[in-house]
Amino acid sequence: MEPIPGDHGEITEPVVLLNSVLTSVPFGIILLDPSGIIIQCNLIARNLLSLTQTPEELQGIKINDCLEHLPRLAEELSGYVKNPVPSATFEAGLFNGKYLEIGARQTRDGAIIIVNDATELKELESNSVQAILTGQEKERRRLAREIHDGIAPLLSAAKLELDMFLEELKARSPDISDEKLLNIRNTIDTISADLRNLSHLLMPRLLEEFGLLSALKNMVTRLGKAKSGIDLISNFDPQERVGKEIELNLFRCCQELLNNAIKHASAKKITVQLIKHDTTIVLMV
Repeated sequence: MEPIPGDHGEITEPVVLLNSVLTSVPFGIILLDPSGIIIQCNLIARNLLSLTQTPEELQGIKINDCLEHLPRLAEELSGYVKNPVPSATFEAGLFNGKYLEIGARQTRDGAIIIVNDATELKELESNSVQAILTGQEKERRRLAREIHDGIAPLLSAAKLELDMFLEELKARSPDISDEKLLNIRNTIDTISADLRNLSHLLMPRLLEEFGLLSALKNMVTRLGKAKSGIDLISNFDPQERVGKEIELNLFRCCQELLNNAIKHASAKKITVQLIKHDTTIVLMV
């Protein structure tokens, strides 16, 4: 291998320069030959992927042979080696408390695998999303209180006054037609019912008091009156609670999905599945 000039005129071996680059970069790097055999691996990549061998011991090993603890990633990288494209991204997800993002770039002599710890970025994204959701929820609660404490009592008072007026009218003029006034009364009843439903959607009391499953059952029952054929399947214990934020986010997601399905999908049948596994909860509509 021919030496190349260094920055200050000295002769530097390419391998030494490469090792210096691999050591100094703030992310993991793995160099592969065209058959998927590791040529070089830096310490960051080895640590992030929890590989048992040292970077030196990894040289000459096929990449998928050292990723038995990450079978999905091993399968994806093996497929990439067989059918390489200029660049690809693989998401290893949460592993050993870290959220890993993995990219691959094809080179003339094989591929470069980049392993990046994106935990901090994911946490920032999650916190930003949660802050938005929290703000939206506060606004929903404010509107629900305005409806419950402001508009609803006014409508009840208007209905009561109208009922009293109807009684007086009937007493004074038994033969007079009160059809229009009764129509107004029915309209007030309809508005009151719609406001109760809106207040419930904005601030689901069932969710707070009895949990996610009870709230979803109630939602499915109410929406089922407008759209027949909504089924709820769940392995949740009715008394089980999984945290207020998780329950609220799942409830809002289901609410939005069902509303979209009813309004836009023209579905003849809708099935809601809420399945709890050991470490995950899956909601499907």
